[in-house]
Amino acid sequence: MFAFYKIGKDEYDNLKCPCLFEFDGDRTYAKIEFDGDLIKFAYSTIGVAPEIMETGNDEIIIGVDLDVCIYNRTKKSVVLHIKPICFFCELLRVKDKLIVFTELDVYLINLNTHEIEMEFNYPDVYTTYELKDNLLKMKYVEGGEATVDLNEYLNS
Repeated sequence: MFAFYKIGKDEYDNLKCPCLFEFDGDRTYAKIEFDGDLIKFAYSTIGVAPEIMETGNDEIIIGVDLDVCIYNRTKKSVVLHIKPICFFCELLRVKDKLIVFTELDVYLINLNTHEIEMEFNYPDVYTTYELKDNLLKMKYVEGGEATVDLNEYLNS
């Protein structure tokens, strides 16, 4: 179990722990505590909370703004860091795969190998998804939609 906290810049600067990501111009500072460990990260959007997911493999996934990363708590290191070209929207776990939705792309990541197995570019800005019988349907702002059959990825 983990606990997420937004913190001030002074506390952030004084924390002696692994940093997942940070860049000049960041305005929001955060830390995550879990099982006596601590990690920190910073991002630029004010008023947005990151999406945080535990995998059960001693890893934690964080998605916010223009960053998505997987942090391995045993290794105490980031095992995958994606910097999409557009803003992060949400995460979805299906078996041993992670689906990362951004405004204009979707990524399918193997949680065992941390490899990106598929990347799909949207024709429009993403709004929502539906998952039924391993068919992933993504809907867009202008009313369009696209469907990706996940069966070949989920059975590998």
